Amino acid sequence: MLRSYRLLILTAITIILIIGSFGTIFLSNRTPSAFATSNLVNNPGFETGNLNGWSCDAGDAVVGSPVHSGSFALQMNPTSSTTGQCTQTISVQPNTAYTLSDFVNGPFAYIGVLNGS
Repeated sequence: MLRSYRLLILTAITIILIIGSFGTIFLSNRTPSAFATSNLVNNPGFETGNLNGWSCDAGDAVVGSPVHSGSFALQMNPTSSTTGQCTQTISVQPNTAYTLSDFVNGPFAYIGVLNGS
């Protein structure tokens, strides 16, 4: 019984090592993505004090309080006919990694890519 148990463990370890080797081979042959070296968003923190660079729904505004960092923040004001959406078109390069992030002080927000692939 003990010998069967040892053989089972040895077989399981061997299978794990083989699978791990294949994973290493396949993953190491992938071409690494480049990373963006600068912020591509125009007026990213609304620090110009206005909505320059952004297309926003009526009622959205730049405010001086409350803010997360810096001096200004976006205040979105959805209505029964708008979502409070602000958009910006940003050109990106293929095979390049990008990070999109924000800080939200409120009950709900969506940040993402529209019509991207």
